[in-house]
This record gives sequence, C-alpha cells and structure tokens, in this order.
Amino acid sequence: MKLRNTVSTSFYNSKQKSEVSPKIIVKEEDKMKKSNLMILIILLLTLPVILVLRSVFKRDTIILLPNEETSVTVRGHSKSLDSIIHVRVIPVTTDGKIKLLRGDDWFEPEKGIGYNIKDSRIETYDYNEKTQSWDVTMLENPHNGIGVDREGIIMDPPQNALFSFASKKDFKIRIKNVSDTRIEFKIQVTYD
Repeated sequence: MKLRNTVSTSFYNSKQKSEVSPKIIVKEEDKMKKSNLMILIILLLTLPVILVLRSVFKRDTIILLPNEETSVTVRGHSKSLDSIIHVRVIPVTTDGKIKLLRGDDWFEPEKGIGYNIKDSRIETYDYNEKTQSWDVTMLENPHNGIGVDREGIIMDPPQNALFSFASKKDFKIRIKNVSDTRIEFKIQVTYD
C-alpha cells in the first residue's frame, strides 16, 4: 500500500508542474511590454542623434530653389596685398545653372583663365619675355561650362572651380540659381 501512495503522489506532482499558472503568463506579458518600451525609448533617443549628425554633415551645403539668391561674405586678407583669397565652388548636385556676382575680374589659377566681367570675355594670360608684356588670348564664351556676361560668371551646370582674389577688405559674392531646378553646392574659402 505504501508503494501505491507514492505513485499517486508522484503523478499528482507532475500534473501540477505541467500546468501554467496565470501569474506566470502576466509576468511574461509584463516583460514583453517592458522590452517593447525599451526599444521605443532607444529609437526615440537615436532619431535626434541621427538628425543632428545629418545636419552637421550638410551644414556647409547651400541649397537654392529656382530663382533664389544668397550671398557669401568673404573676409579680406589683411596680411599683405600679395596674399591671395581662394574661393572654391563645390557642387553637390549636378543639374542646374548658377550665377556668381562680384566685381569685374575673376581669376581661375588652376586653369590660368581670367573672367573679364566688364567686357564679357574669357581670357588667358601668357607672359612674353621678348616684349616684356602679357599676351592675352580670348577664349570662347562659355568655356568648359563657365561663361560670363556683364553681371557675373554663369556656371552651367555648377562645377568644381577655384577662383582667386586679392583683397584687404571684406567682400560679398552673390550667388543666384538661374535654372528651374533645385541646386546644392558648397563654398570653401582659404587664404594664402
């Protein structure tokens, strides 16, 4: 008889273990809710970080809508008149047309090209040692996607170009989108 009691008790205990109590189900649901809440909190905290990083990388980018205009102030180089200010246009988008407006003369030292705004001409300058003077050669207008008119330089499409100036005083370069599409570019100023 003793053996029988042991068996029935053992059967009863195994039956209890296999049943899931409602308390355990509620605890599992609470864990799921907490983990979902943690995921939501993590997402909400990372979204602003991603947006801040995106804005930092795009902060130097100038965006112009059609017919919109902006200006960039360039500080003068006060060390000497021989010091040069370099202004580089770096396109982000490859479509559209921009106009750069500032003064009468622009010079692109990497290509040895001068942009004479006053006379609407694109020129190269070569020093002639025999005559001890500069020989000026007229180039087609526009030349390699950069043209001039009596107001400024027109880039169609915007392209990577370096212009140099000698100025002790601050000056502004006005930039206008003269196309019917949105344009993105950067302006980088360096001093020699």
